[in-house]
Amino acid sequence: MGCGKTTYGKKIAERLSCNFVDLDNKIQEYSEMSISSIFEKFGENYFRTIEHKTFIKVLSDIKETTVIAAGGGIITNVANLKHIQNCLTVFLDIPWKYFEDRLPNLRETRPLIKSKTSKEIYELWLARKNYYNKYADLTIKITQNNNYEK
Repeated sequence: MGCGKTTYGKKIAERLSCNFVDLDNKIQEYSEMSISSIFEKFGENYFRTIEHKTFIKVLSDIKETTVIAAGGGIITNVANLKHIQNCLTVFLDIPWKYFEDRLPNLRETRPLIKSKTSKEIYELWLARKNYYNKYADLTIKITQNNNYEK
């Protein structure tokens, strides 16, 4: 969430000369609804179900090496873990202070954090960070100026 998964995912796919899939775009394509609309009409649990089904469909459709930019919550769903463990999982690690600087813009586009306090968002960020620290095969540290270092 807000770490640059689409931007970096596209760059990585280009460098590897492979395909790129943004899972959020696929969710919107398959559901014919925006992520915000799904959250507003049906809530987060329904979104996570759609996200899981879309993730499985994308994985089953892949015929060659592909970079998938998946939302930060994908790793928190136990049903996704066995599939994630069969992939090379990359954690884009953005320090809280840089993520916090992005909050005003993120609140406008991310329904999950729209009405949450900074403390609640920090707890969500920390919980996801812990999952990625546990399950990621590779961590890319994101710096304030949007550069990255391995």
